[in-house]
Amino acid sequence: MLRLVGLVATPGGNHPIGSAGWWGRAAASWVCPRTAGVGPSTFTVTFDLSKTTDSDGLNLCRHGDYFVRATSETDPDVYGDSSDFRIAVVSVEKFRSLYLFGLPNIGINTRKVKFQPTQITGVKVASVSNSHAIGAFTLTYNYISNGPVRQLSWKGGPVVPINGPGTYVLTASSIPSIFSSVATFSNIPVNDYIVVEISDVNLLPTTNRVDTLLVELDSLKDEAIQSYIDQAIDWIETTALQVYIEETYAVTESDPVGYQYVLGNSPIFTAEDYDVISSPVTFYPREINDWISIQLPFNTILRVDSFYGSIANVRTIQVAPEWVQFSEKGGIVQLLPYNSSAAFAFVGAFLSINLRGSVPIPSFWRYALVTGLRGCPDNIRELVGRRAAILALMQLGQGLIRPGVASTSLSRDGVSQSVSYNASMPGGILGSSIKAHEDWIERELKRLRGVYRGPLLRSV
Repeated sequence: MLRLVGLVATPGGNHPIGSAGWWGRAAASWVCPRTAGVGPSTFTVTFDLSKTTDSDGLNLCRHGDYFVRATSETDPDVYGDSSDFRIAVVSVEKFRSLYLFGLPNIGINTRKVKFQPTQITGVKVASVSNSHAIGAFTLTYNYISNGPVRQLSWKGGPVVPINGPGTYVLTASSIPSIFSSVATFSNIPVNDYIVVEISDVNLLPTTNRVDTLLVELDSLKDEAIQSYIDQAIDWIETTALQVYIEETYAVTESDPVGYQYVLGNSPIFTAEDYDVISSPVTFYPREINDWISIQLPFNTILRVDSFYGSIANVRTIQVAPEWVQFSEKGGIVQLLPYNSSAAFAFVGAFLSINLRGSVPIPSFWRYALVTGLRGCPDNIRELVGRRAAILALMQLGQGLIRPGVASTSLSRDGVSQSVSYNASMPGGILGSSIKAHEDWIERELKRLRGVYRGPLLRSV
């Protein structure tokens, strides 16, 4: 029997805590063997990520790359992993439909093949010449068993022998097929070519094959759009709002109590469950009649799991959780009495009188807490989308016209057409759309700061 363990962040991904995004459901499939000689069976599980919360109602899925793991209840060494999938605040599909709807996501100066070869296995088309004709063309593979001899040709062009793994340039015929017998076309320059990659000649077919490939204008890739969305989130969190837009687990260090040591005294952290590592806070002395207040480097606090003080790398004081008081906005933690409980547990040589001393202690207060917004509100998603749209539209604007071209004119049989481009405006012909997004951000950003961050006040 297999048991679904849960979401696991892929290497380099984020710790699983945060918003599930607009696409709130995920599905995973895996194959496991049946008993009694019966063949394998595939199971599919669907679960709602928006309802994956902890006891405090905080989301457990932050944007990033994940996979689903299922393990055997009887043998933990038997497990299955799904393929990686993306949990996003704004998915690429949603971004295209909302912010690039109706726009040509293409560049007129670049080409690509719509689908890779299927008949000629082992061949990958890496690139297409920028001035290549648009349409369907043939990729031909010849195989001669005596040798063996492997050859490729493109669009009726010269045959190129494949001698081993590597990169090969296949040029098209310099003479259109309908004029192949006309000698006067022999000096026409060759502008059409493709670059193919062969990783292993043993993957190539052992019979003659022909593939018909569709060459079309290149489009803005999903990876590029995802990078624009990630850049927009980073801009919002570090510059515009200065608030994490999802629940984010922040620590000052991996838990030193969880250290384990191996040969050579190299530390292995056993409690690395966090999203970001933040800076410790300096201890500033207080007057004898003042409660201790600490300004943390966050504008929002949702929960404090641990709060303690350290001198250098030695933990000297552990603050009782019930004494830690805070408001969600402002980032200020205060240590206040709670039901006659003890406030501090002194771990090292640190006397209570030092809490009222006159000397600041750098990097003293350490913590593990959840910061950010509760879920990712829709207006924050729109801010992400519009900021990412500015980056995407500027890239598309550069691809829709040739650099330096301000207008184009066509005429034939007495009919003419002239088109002028606003080439001087950022984003070219898409400049008006970019300006609309910039105006919305400038208008709404002040209100969003007031709602989700509050005024920036700092006290020591």
